[in-house]
Amino acid sequence: MLVTTFDQPTPSARGRAHGEQQREAIAALAQRRIEALATATGHADRSRLASIGSAYVGALRDAAPELAQEVAGIAAGCGLPVAELMLIQAFDEIADRFTPADNPSAGDEGGVTLYAWHRDRAYLGLALIVPTPLTPMVQLHHIRPRPGNDELVLLSRVGSLGVVGINRYGVAAATTRLSTRRAGLGLAGPALVRQVLSAADTAAGRQRLWGHRLAGGGHFLIADGTELCGLEADSHEKVITRTSPRALHLHTNHYFDPKLRAQERPHRSHASFRRMEIASTALVQNPPRGATDVAEFLGSLGATTFDRAAGSGPHPPEPTTCIAVAMDLTEGRVFATQRAPGYHDSIEIPLSRWR
Repeated sequence: MLVTTFDQPTPSARGRAHGEQQREAIAALAQRRIEALATATGHADRSRLASIGSAYVGALRDAAPELAQEVAGIAAGCGLPVAELMLIQAFDEIADRFTPADNPSAGDEGGVTLYAWHRDRAYLGLALIVPTPLTPMVQLHHIRPRPGNDELVLLSRVGSLGVVGINRYGVAAATTRLSTRRAGLGLAGPALVRQVLSAADTAAGRQRLWGHRLAGGGHFLIADGTELCGLEADSHEKVITRTSPRALHLHTNHYFDPKLRAQERPHRSHASFRRMEIASTALVQNPPRGATDVAEFLGSLGATTFDRAAGSGPHPPEPTTCIAVAMDLTEGRVFATQRAPGYHDSIEIPLSRWR
């Protein structure tokens, strides 16, 4: 699994380094996203999709100027217009907003978040199930600007801001996609994760999330080893669904809150519900007792039982790889594992500027 360290002093410089290093992968992912959006929304004109992306660039610039600078740097580094790069950042939300209301969304649905507590230690993990050809497009980013004291470890798609991460204060955040009919202009999941990770505790992170309009549906977990906040949302409403920090919390890709569920798009298959069922059973039978356990638990589910869950749809599932990350909120360590049939890789990254 590729780990890239970014120590540039400004968001723009870090973004440019990201774009230059991953130029080909970003271009390939952007093309895949553009083709998927064209099919789902009926907007086959690339310039029309770019104009949609431009509106989301404006929303990001207004709400989070430093993140907008980082995204602009990525675009400059990889040679794409920033409006097209935003189709990677806000792919799920744009897919929900512009796909006909009763159709399943073209967005990604493969994800699980897990919060675990064992012997006064807290862990937050995320599993991302991706088509195997896209595996190289999901990477770990270690941000340690020089000079300065900030530090982040993130799991991110190339060209994006991250879907899960932890900062030097021990605040961790993760998001999984929820598909809704109520999508609009606002901040996409990766930008919201980064906003939360600029906070020094869970309460401040929750405030930052609460202060922004979401562009679409999502589930967010925020934890710092003392407090926990689980939240479901769409572009109109946010609902806190979890607050107990001394428990196990599991979430996949469907709404729990009944009001938000009433606005949920139809699912392409029963995979999210089967993932929840399978993972819940496995969690009761073999609860994780540490960060490595969380990462291996999530990773092993992705390589085995999720394949069965995906098979509940009308079409044979394409080969998938599970990339799992677990964060130790007490010691500031990140464990990541990547699993596919016949393949298993893992890595540990300690935060060097911890607290």
